[in-house]
Amino acid sequence: MTQNGDCTPNGDVGIYYQEQELEIGFYCFLKECALMSGTSSQGGFFHIEDKKGYYIQGRVTSIEATGTWYLNIKGQDCSGHWVALPNE
Repeated sequence: MTQNGDCTPNGDVGIYYQEQELEIGFYCFLKECALMSGTSSQGGFFHIEDKKGYYIQGRVTSIEATGTWYLNIKGQDCSGHWVALPNE
């Protein structure tokens, strides 16, 4: 969910997470609008940042994943929070 900036207010997030390696994709109208990958620390906490200062951070657990983000999406600097639940 976007909280600051002129970006799509809502979208989808997809997470691949295995053995502390993770990849997070943000999707706007079914098209990928941001993708970052990195590792988590003990307890599932992570902060992935690129050279321009854009980031996705949060925590992944077996129940849910949550966090905040600051990204450039379609030429706009925006920030907000995200939540993902496991597929069952």
